[in-house]
Amino acid sequence: MATETSHLHTVIPSHKFPNLFLRTIKASDAERFVAILSAPSNKSDPHSQDMSLEAAEASIALMLESASEPTKLNAQGKVFGGPGRVNMMLVLKAEDGSDEERIIGLGGFGAIKTRKCLDGREIRVGDAGVMLDPAYKRLGYGLEAMKMAINWAYKPVSEGGAQLDLVTMTTLAENVAMLQLIDEKLGLEGKGVTRQAEFDENKMEVYYELPKEAWENLKRN
Repeated sequence: MATETSHLHTVIPSHKFPNLFLRTIKASDAERFVAILSAPSNKSDPHSQDMSLEAAEASIALMLESASEPTKLNAQGKVFGGPGRVNMMLVLKAEDGSDEERIIGLGGFGAIKTRKCLDGREIRVGDAGVMLDPAYKRLGYGLEAMKMAINWAYKPVSEGGAQLDLVTMTTLAENVAMLQLIDEKLGLEGKGVTRQAEFDENKMEVYYELPKEAWENLKRN
């Protein structure tokens, strides 16, 4: 029997920071979304841009439309469809247990695609990323957000995960902070491939692939 799960209301807790969570973006996040996306210190991120509140609201509506598409699992346990993206917000919850939260960054998967391999297999691939409010950088939140997203990506559909076959990461070659996070903190130094940037022919980007087995090995070491 086929099963499916929606990621529209996904909430991912951190195992390191008790009050830190990744959750699916909401329409009410538009103002903070704009503030983080357009922060001057984030300009080296390929997704950084100046955006009006109206444009952000329209963009978030499309993100929510995509996130509402459930991940579908066939009777053999293979994913055969799902959302094209699951954009998330990184939030700090109030320590008093209330619903109050402070949005400190963007995370999740800005692109999830079905890729056809040379052997004919089709796999689900998600590109993970993070962008922080400048006030919350260098506190370990960016690395933790990446770990949370990758763990969720490989989690089975039966447990609310996306059950991806492969996680990738892509950043501009000039984004030194992100390269340091991926190379040194995540442990992928030497694994990146430098190539022409997909969305800017005048720039170079670095592309990484992190299969599930490699991720599990990194976590054990």
